[in-house]
Amino acid sequence: MKILSYERKINISLFTALFVLLSFTVISCSSYKPTPTPAPLLINNESLWGDVIEQFSTSESNCLKSALGKDVYKILLHEKVIGSLRYPLLLKTECVNSSTASKLVIESLDAQAKGLSSNTKQCLEGIFTQIPINDLSLLTYEQTDIAVTDYSAAISNALGLLLCLDQADAAKLTTGRLLGSKIPDISFAKLQCVLEYAEVSELIAFLNSANEVTYPSDEFQSALGKCEINVI
Repeated sequence: MKILSYERKINISLFTALFVLLSFTVISCSSYKPTPTPAPLLINNESLWGDVIEQFSTSESNCLKSALGKDVYKILLHEKVIGSLRYPLLLKTECVNSSTASKLVIESLDAQAKGLSSNTKQCLEGIFTQIPINDLSLLTYEQTDIAVTDYSAAISNALGLLLCLDQADAAKLTTGRLLGSKIPDISFAKLQCVLEYAEVSELIAFLNSANEVTYPSDEFQSALGKCEINVI
């Protein structure tokens, strides 16, 4: 692992502080308090929801059955997890604890990337458990025309990934499925490269360019060029 430059350390500090600000949301409490899934979830490309729900705590699985209804629940059990459009439905039932939701999303990303390092997954769990579950659900399916109201949450998710992904893992995931089709599909490795030369605020403005008109500085455009990002 290379030694970070002083400038890079400053960027990471700003990045961390900004991520905390972006992801801070007051989460309302419901009367139901789900018990966390006790062990790491095991999910692969062939896993069915039934295989995963078997690993949930009893309180979570019982709540899901009640919230979804018997018929939908039975159908869900036989559907594949990876690529499923059921993630938002399942997560928004509020039946799963934030820890379980975090594990679900991380294992989904792990399968998409065909393997994330243990350090990356541990870092993501620390961050994702602090993100509201509704926002976290945006990571679980491909975004095509993302709603304006969801954009800040999507960018916050992207920053969380940038913070945690090591160089090898960053090359395995791209922005396209997270931030929609209005910005170029860019690998997270290239975005990490941009942070070697530019400020976090400029990167956020760039990621938000599908939502607001921005005029990047010459320095930021130079950073894009150095990192081989073509925005034309």
